[in-house]
Amino acid sequence: MTTSDLVQGRRFSLIRRLSNTPVTVLLAGGFMALMLFVMVFAQALQPYAFDHIDLLNRMAPPVPLEGSSWIHPAGTDTLGRDLFSRLLVGTQTSMLLALLGTCLGAVLGVALGFLAAHKGGSGTKGSWVWSIFRRQCPGSSSPWPSLPFWGIRW
Repeated sequence: MTTSDLVQGRRFSLIRRLSNTPVTVLLAGGFMALMLFVMVFAQALQPYAFDHIDLLNRMAPPVPLEGSSWIHPAGTDTLGRDLFSRLLVGTQTSMLLALLGTCLGAVLGVALGFLAAHKGGSGTKGSWVWSIFRRQCPGSSSPWPSLPFWGIRW
């Protein structure tokens, strides 16, 4: 068996594995890969700076509409700022904040889980950590206790 046979075997294994994957999973993975690509390369992809003002091209429509041009393919706003550049920067910012929030939640969740396991385990009556977690977890998963903090009145 040669090296090329091993590579061919791995290639066919990958194709076989992808052919058994549902289409929706492949589409979701492709979308996430596209968003990750935009998050990393948004500054290189944008044709203009996101805050560049072009007063001569104010309110330009997007490309499929009449009166549009390929100078600003997604159009411009009331100040003449390119909407495609602003969309790329907004996507980058949103993805970065989502990634940071997910990492922060994972780190805090793992740290608090280790603390609860170390200080009391599952159901130990004398553990103050376990009693706090036991009382807090149902409240944090329900939206009703947090409504007064957001100023929502029913």
